[in-house]
Amino acid sequence: MFASHRRRARFLAATLFSTMAGIGLSALPAHAALGSVTSASLSGDTLTLIVGADRLLVQAVRPDIVKVDYRPNGVVDPPTAVIDPAKTWATGNITSADTAANPIVLTTAQLTVKISRNPTRLSVFDATGALVLSEQAAEGVYADGVKFNHGAGQAFYGITGNPVSWAEKDPKQNLAEGMQRNDGGRVNANMQGDGGAPLAFTNRYGLLVDSIDGDFAITDTTLEFSGVSNRNVAYYVLVGPPRKVMAGVAEISGKPALSPKWALGFNNSEWGTTQTEVLSIVQGYRDRKIPLDAFTLDFDFKAWGEDDYGEFRWNSTSASGNVNPNKFPSGAAGTFARDLAARGVMLMGIMKPRVIVGKAGGGVTAQGQWARNNGCFYPGQADYTEYFSGRPANDVDFSKQTCRDWYWQHSRTLFDSGIAGWWNDEADEANGTLFNSLQHFNMQRSLYDGQRATSDRRVFSLNRNFYLGAQRYGYGMWSGDIESGFGIMAEQRTRMLTSINIGETKWGMDIGGFFGDPSSENYARWMQFGAFVPVYRAHGVDGKQRQPWVYGATAESAAKGALELRSRLMPYLYAHERINYETGIGLVRPLFYDYPTDPNAANLTSEWMFGESLLVAPVVEPGAASKQVYLPAGTWTDYTRGSVYTGPLTFNYPVNASTWQDIPLFVKAGAILPTQEVLQYVNEKPVKQIDLDVFPTTAQSEFTLYDDDGLTRAYENGVFFKQRITAQRTSTSVTVETQAKTGSFSPALTHYIVKVNATAGTAARINGTIPTRYGNLAALKAATGEGWTTGVDVYGPYTAVRIAAGVARTVVVDGTPSTPPTPPLTRVLEAEDAALSSGAITLSDHPGYSGRGFVAGYWNSGAATTFSVQASTAGTYSATLKYSNGNGAARTLSMVLNGVRTQITLPATANWDTWSTYTAQIPLSVGTHTLAYVYGAGDSGHVNLDSVTISPPPPPMLVLEAEDAALSSGAITLSDHPGYSGRGFVAGYWNSGAATTFSVQASTAGTYSATLKYSNGNGAARTLSMVLNGVRTQITLPATANWDTWSTYTAQIPLSVGTHTLAYVYGAGDSGHVNLDSVTISP
Repeated sequence: MFASHRRRARFLAATLFSTMAGIGLSALPAHAALGSVTSASLSGDTLTLIVGADRLLVQAVRPDIVKVDYRPNGVVDPPTAVIDPAKTWATGNITSADTAANPIVLTTAQLTVKISRNPTRLSVFDATGALVLSEQAAEGVYADGVKFNHGAGQAFYGITGNPVSWAEKDPKQNLAEGMQRNDGGRVNANMQGDGGAPLAFTNRYGLLVDSIDGDFAITDTTLEFSGVSNRNVAYYVLVGPPRKVMAGVAEISGKPALSPKWALGFNNSEWGTTQTEVLSIVQGYRDRKIPLDAFTLDFDFKAWGEDDYGEFRWNSTSASGNVNPNKFPSGAAGTFARDLAARGVMLMGIMKPRVIVGKAGGGVTAQGQWARNNGCFYPGQADYTEYFSGRPANDVDFSKQTCRDWYWQHSRTLFDSGIAGWWNDEADEANGTLFNSLQHFNMQRSLYDGQRATSDRRVFSLNRNFYLGAQRYGYGMWSGDIESGFGIMAEQRTRMLTSINIGETKWGMDIGGFFGDPSSENYARWMQFGAFVPVYRAHGVDGKQRQPWVYGATAESAAKGALELRSRLMPYLYAHERINYETGIGLVRPLFYDYPTDPNAANLTSEWMFGESLLVAPVVEPGAASKQVYLPAGTWTDYTRGSVYTGPLTFNYPVNASTWQDIPLFVKAGAILPTQEVLQYVNEKPVKQIDLDVFPTTAQSEFTLYDDDGLTRAYENGVFFKQRITAQRTSTSVTVETQAKTGSFSPALTHYIVKVNATAGTAARINGTIPTRYGNLAALKAATGEGWTTGVDVYGPYTAVRIAAGVARTVVVDGTPSTPPTPPLTRVLEAEDAALSSGAITLSDHPGYSGRGFVAGYWNSGAATTFSVQASTAGTYSATLKYSNGNGAARTLSMVLNGVRTQITLPATANWDTWSTYTAQIPLSVGTHTLAYVYGAGDSGHVNLDSVTISPPPPPMLVLEAEDAALSSGAITLSDHPGYSGRGFVAGYWNSGAATTFSVQASTAGTYSATLKYSNGNGAARTLSMVLNGVRTQITLPATANWDTWSTYTAQIPLSVGTHTLAYVYGAGDSGHVNLDSVTISP
């Protein structure tokens, strides 16, 4: 969609929603409340109630799910497209029933249903007896909806995604409010990037209604769904935490098909290209060793505008009407696709819901004539001028089977000539018409059903909106035509998570923005963000390039690092793709799925779980030197740096504002994390060995590795490889077990390297036998059989054991767990141990040096001392050079960091026996760097060098929320003034003695800054007592403009290593009457 088309869509959205405001739900007739039960009968798991002329069926479809089906006058329609037509339910779910009582009671192992007889009202309780939902006494289920009461204080999710920001017209939605849907909202999917599901859920239960469109109205104690599309009202109550509810929704609505493995890799999409350019771009990736798995083609690849179905054919011709003729001369023959496939790149192609109806020279096209003759144009849609060709067009009505079949019949030529994935665009609106919520759904259904009927290749697609049920049809989604820029990039986090909350687990976005030109930093950070979403794809408007090298060396390096990390994690990603297929729970999960009772996770959109074991918080802010991160309860290991944190914890994670290399990524305790070597595409070469990074705990953890051919549907018939792996630690050992594989697929995989982290093993056994010990990890990986070794890496000491894959093995590593890695140490690197060149030599004829001597020879032009610098954390380090300069005047040298030269000036020392220091701040990413001191061109040299001391950056800042501290003597949490962070702020300082007490952890001793964020709307300064470890200091807090305005007060506090208490108290002699938001502890 180009700019003028987008502006028209904005106008359309505004006018159509204003038109809809006066019709629809409010125009429905009044409904009589359901009367009294006249008879009740139970058959299996289904209770049938006769209520006058109506029927009410209550079915326990699963121990945690009850279906209620209200049939006015006994009328029932077929289930809508929301419901999986192939689903059957196991029986025997009801454990007890009393149909004679009032209320009628049905019980399963996980819920209880009670139905009052007069009037007929249903309530659901969980296994503890706590009320979940109860139909309202005045009116419960009615002709097109249902009304419930629920407990106060619950946050709701689901209902709707968020479209592109300019298209949001639902007054109940505000992107800034995050994932929650506490007011309800409209259920539909007819704007780009939007999604809908007749689903609302909390951290205890969910409500799913069988309806296409509708509306949720939610208050603190009531929940209503209205506008049911069928004549009967069928709804499901699902009891349990969010992950269980969403897995239940997938059971009802259908689970996603398994994507081809290449779809989990990186996808470069482009509009405005040619066959020659695509081949050149692909070669650019290969030459630079940047992974690429797919390329998506826009309009250019089709013979768009030609008669005889040009919209369905490769642009390998130049007939009349072709907008941009013959851009892909080898496309139609399949040669181009085969060429790319040989280079490891699969092709996706854009599909539009419309066909051209007017020939370039006048008359009607063959496709237009057929569609009109067979009633295949969208109802009420007049021909309109299509923006790409400038000629009349119309849109297909995909609700009709005949039209879907016809659309596939002509699309098949693209599939047969190498299009491996479908990119379905603009089936949300056209020329003043907002399509129904199932237009995109049914468009992809056409391609899915057709491809499955003719090929065993898996179906994959990207679509511009989503309605629940579409996931059954190889259905991915992207967020629409977004702008470039950091603000829009940041919004995509919430948009992704709200889409996941309505059942779309395969979500992506136009990395870099469809419109505009991202800065190099914006692109680099977006590529890192994209590495941790389900569908990893970059795209831009006509003529825009989104290749990493376009944005400069720094951005290219950062992007390549993210792409390589994604490639290394492919075994982890693919195992989660199988989990998605089996359970409906996808790769990305909002934090509250795994931590449903943690209030800090309830609406957190800046980070998420990436599979079972990883938490990621991508940097999306420009010029960021740090990233605020929240870690829930438990132990977390920094994936890149190895530092260990104990949650719950909010802190500022330092990142490099110059290199953009940092991705805050944390490993959950208990993780079994599979990785592989970096591949340029998923099938570049057989993966024969997989590393299993184990972070054991005392509770048994598990992971199931999965593989198959990655391309066909043979997995549906058991042709796959699955192996369950468990790990558990005791005080003296760690046990890792692999069960025998299941499935008939035989991968190239022969061995695992089981690396037990934080454990210096004294011995290792495989099935009770001591294997060969190797000298180091490299030797172990090169071995032909099983064995073990020990070593040290960023996570501390480890024990690695090589075992055969696919068979049962029990690995026992003897050894006690090591203490968590200490913060990075200040290291002294002796010059005489560095690499010396061009005349630099080691001497010892002047005292005062450290180590074995010092380096001289800087009377030789070009003399160089080159240090290898290891950085375990990213940040700005201090490099302190110890030197002597007895020349009587300042001298200059070149300091060269990773090839970048800076001239430094070294003042004179008293004589050659006197030493001084020169400190420079150097930015380092995690890894190995070179730091050289060179007598270069323009330098004066003639100095001696003794050592360089590399000091790490200070530990991260800790942001401690006041509402999470210990509150006493009248201190309370409120949220009625904006501008606070976290969940609220602390008030109550009108009560003498009110106190907020923080627990402060210090990993190093020193003087820290304690910055209190407060508001004081009294019009004059107020005082409090700051009490550190029992020692009181009175502080003065100046007035703020009002109570909605916040300021800070910083005090310097001395901390030793360990835990401290820091309290802010309304003490004797204080004036109090302030609000507190947080305190930030920084070194």
